[in-house]
Amino acid sequence: MRSSRRRLQPTRGVLVAPNYLLTCQFDRMGPTAVLQDVDGGDEYSIKAFNRAAFLYAVLERTSPQDDGWVACDAVARAVWGRKASANNVNTLVYRIRRELKAAGFSADFLEVKRGHVRLLAPEAPVTDQPNEVEVFND
Repeated sequence: MRSSRRRLQPTRGVLVAPNYLLTCQFDRMGPTAVLQDVDGGDEYSIKAFNRAAFLYAVLERTSPQDDGWVACDAVARAVWGRKASANNVNTLVYRIRRELKAAGFSADFLEVKRGHVRLLAPEAPVTDQPNEVEVFND
């Protein structure tokens, strides 16, 4: 008998500029993304499904080989399926930046250029361990 349980995605975290810890997770309630100011201790949760799923999809696909750049099409398909386009990504990035600025956070860590998106994270690779971020050049 096969189990009908779906395997939950791990919590993923990365240190992004200007010294924020971004953690993203999928659980039974859906995706969540939390941005924490490492220096000030302030924290903000992004609970809107598309926004949190988008940040998780970017984080999941980030690799040091491409300097963190991920094709917008790949992220869009992960969030919306086949009908998505780069325009969906541009709109969502705008909305995420606006939401974070309204909450008092800088959104400069989220970059979009020439059909690619990345989380500006020059000092930390992605990790699959809950609440654990590997920092190099420390």
